[in-house]
Amino acid sequence: MNGRLGGAFVVYSNSTETHSETFRLSDHETVYSAELVAVKQAINFAIDARFPTTNIISDSRSVLQALENINNTERDILAIKHLLVNHEGAIRLFWIKAHAGFIDNERAHEYAKCATSKEVIDFSSGYSLLYMKKLIKKKLLERWQDRWSSFTKGKEVFAIFPEVKTSRIQEFYIN
Repeated sequence: MNGRLGGAFVVYSNSTETHSETFRLSDHETVYSAELVAVKQAINFAIDARFPTTNIISDSRSVLQALENINNTERDILAIKHLLVNHEGAIRLFWIKAHAGFIDNERAHEYAKCATSKEVIDFSSGYSLLYMKKLIKKKLLERWQDRWSSFTKGKEVFAIFPEVKTSRIQEFYIN
């Protein structure tokens, strides 16, 4: 939302909302990061509240699959697994479909949307590899465009192709 990313989790007891937390992530973070932080924060809340049994319901299939994968060595995933293993109570994770009319899940989405308006960034995990690749590609294209625009030779071609692009028009073959 407006280039910002927020997350949230909501606590229910006997179908009544008892607690909620919102947080804003750095603008370069991914939706996956927000979902991962939401699950981790919900687990931390359950541990701090000393709930004997906790059901965490998430619409993030990718986060839940990453937690289920025994070969995943992602730092945040390992941290969550460590929390789950060392917690004395039972914390169970469940998946539900997003935007399918589950009121409790929609409430968490509303809070996450509100979190994007926060000025303070609550979580930043550094730049992801995907973000760095996109940033490098963008910078390379900008430099290429600057060089292409400043060339004095080949202005006839420049008139046809004034903007550099990475997409191909067709395959070119040399005879």
